[in-house]
Amino acid sequence: MKLKNPITVALVLLIALLAVLSYWATSWVTNDSLHQALIKREEEKAHAISLALENLIAAQNTQAQITARLTVHRHSLGRNLDQLKTPDNFSAIREILDGALLDSSVTFLEAIDKHENMAYRTNEKDEPIQVASNWGAFEALSGASSISSSVEMGQLTLRAIEPVYHQDKVVGVLTAGLRITPELLKLISKNLGAELALFSREGKVLAASTSSAGVVDMRAINEAFAQKIPVYQHDEIHHKTRVYFPIMVIDNAYVLVVDSSSELAFLQLAQANQRATLIALGIAVLSILIGVFFLRWILRPLAKLRARAEKTAFELTGSEIPIESSSEIGSVVNVLDGLTERLTIRNAELSKAGNLAEIANRSKSQFIANMSHELRTPMNAIIGLTHMLGRNNNDPGQQDKLGKISHAANHLLQLLNDILDLSKMDAEQMTLESTQFTLGALMRHLESLVSGKAEGKNLKLFFG
Repeated sequence: MKLKNPITVALVLLIALLAVLSYWATSWVTNDSLHQALIKREEEKAHAISLALENLIAAQNTQAQITARLTVHRHSLGRNLDQLKTPDNFSAIREILDGALLDSSVTFLEAIDKHENMAYRTNEKDEPIQVASNWGAFEALSGASSISSSVEMGQLTLRAIEPVYHQDKVVGVLTAGLRITPELLKLISKNLGAELALFSREGKVLAASTSSAGVVDMRAINEAFAQKIPVYQHDEIHHKTRVYFPIMVIDNAYVLVVDSSSELAFLQLAQANQRATLIALGIAVLSILIGVFFLRWILRPLAKLRARAEKTAFELTGSEIPIESSSEIGSVVNVLDGLTERLTIRNAELSKAGNLAEIANRSKSQFIANMSHELRTPMNAIIGLTHMLGRNNNDPGQQDKLGKISHAANHLLQLLNDILDLSKMDAEQMTLESTQFTLGALMRHLESLVSGKAEGKNLKLFFG
């Protein structure tokens, strides 16, 4: 089966193929660039979250220090710690610390006497009262303030330790403690749009914004601790990014795990790709229509040439040229080839007819020449006899008649000579000669030729 207008079909397929390839290349480059940009954005977002958490921890630590310093400057605290002998002293210390706890946002407060014994600790149910020498009490009793971080009750705890003075001497130690709780990470997670989890070096969850912190990659935690740089993990299937950030909180190192999701961004990217596909399809269809229009416009002269060639062939031969090709250009070439072939045959026929005509013309010329020679002989006899009769005849009337006969015979002989000249001209053997003549003689010759007919019609001719 032959396709009709295969060039148009091929052009449509070519434009469609180019449109598909162009769209594929553009989509591939664009999607790859956007994908990398989204991943980079998620990494930067995770880095910003880690900085925000570090700044928040620093602010919490500063708040604990301020709370501790404001509390130790209450004069009654130092006096009661110095005179810690009666229940009233314990009650006063408890009132001071409970009031300070309510006025601040710290998690707990604890007071230690000069013998490093726990005098009072708020939130006693959280942890039993114990000797706090490990948390900088000894340095504080020497008059030095300090801060520290540790894991207490499974949570990261910040401690601000301040010496308590009474009458310019250290009489005890006050500790203000803050814990990084899941509620705090949930608040940050809600505001920043990412899930957070704080891990210890051993991979233990210290705080998390969700109840399920997910599977921990210990190799990533160890790598983050060892290299002291963030470790990025990308889930291409679920469009999620997990970053392990090593953070230093005062004097201990921890790992902050940030889980951010790019599903919304990739959904928007998919929707944009759908719109781009529809636009590309529309452009492809429009390109095909424009291409077909221009192709027909370009092939219009060929169509006219084909129609003219078919008409010429029909006029020359009386039959149409059969079209074997369905292609626009192929059909034109087919028609022109057919026309050329028919013109060649026609020229051969005309050449053959011309040769036959030439032979017939030569035969005619030969016949005329032979007949002219045959006619000249009796004409010469007539002219000779007329001349002989005129010499011995004295009758003027007869002399006139014989003169006219002689002139007519000479004229006829001249015509025969002219016929011979024509045959020579056909044979391209004519030679022109220049001869002098008198006009009067020519006029008398003409008078002798036509005077007989004029007299028969009672006409008189005058030649001046």
